[in-house]
Amino acid sequence: MRLPIVSLPTPDSPTARSFVLQSAPPQSAPRRGLPSILALALVATLGLAACSTTDGSGSGTSSDASSSGAGRGGVADRGVSGRALTGDQLREALQREGVSDRVLFSYDSTELTPEARTIVEKWARVLTQNGGTKIMIEGHCDERGTREYNLALGERRAVVIRNYLSGLGVNTTNIQSISYGKEKPVVIGSNDQSWAQNRRGVLAVE
Repeated sequence: MRLPIVSLPTPDSPTARSFVLQSAPPQSAPRRGLPSILALALVATLGLAACSTTDGSGSGTSSDASSSGAGRGGVADRGVSGRALTGDQLREALQREGVSDRVLFSYDSTELTPEARTIVEKWARVLTQNGGTKIMIEGHCDERGTREYNLALGERRAVVIRNYLSGLGVNTTNIQSISYGKEKPVVIGSNDQSWAQNRRGVLAVE
C-alpha cells in the first residue's frame, strides 16, 4: 500500500508563517501583582514622610522647644535673682520701712529680742522684693572676752539672723554670714552704752 505524498510548505511561504502564528501559544498580558502594589505603597509612604519634614514644621518644633525653655529660664531667673540693690539703695529701702540696718543683742546672747525680730521681719520684706541683692550679715561683739570667743559669738549671732530670715520665707541663696568679733566696734568706749551698741548684727550689701 502506497501512502499519499503530502507536500509541506516552505519556511518562507505565507502558509508556513500562518502555521507558525497559529501554533505559537498566545502571550499573556503582564500581571500587576503584589510587587507592583508594594512599590506604589512605598512611594506614597515616602511622599508623606517628605511632607512631614518640611522646613515649616521642623522649624516650628524647634522654636517651640527653645521658646518654652527660655520661658522657664526667664521665670527661674526672676524668681532667684530679681532686682539687685546697692548699699545706698538698701539703706534707703530700709528707711522707707522705718528700720535701720542693724539689730542689737543682749550681753553674751544670740537671742533675737522682740524689737530685733520686728526689724528683721521688715528686712525680710525688702529682701523678698529685691532677691538679687547679695547680702552679708555681720556679727559683732563688745570688747569684753577673748578674741576667739567673740569671733565664735559673732558668728552665731549672724547665723541666727540668717536662719530667722529663712524662716520668714526669704531665699537665703545670696545671703552669707561673717563674724568680726570685737574687731570693729561702732562706738569707741568702755562703758555700758558703748558695749550695747557694739553687740549687734548688721545687714550689708556684700
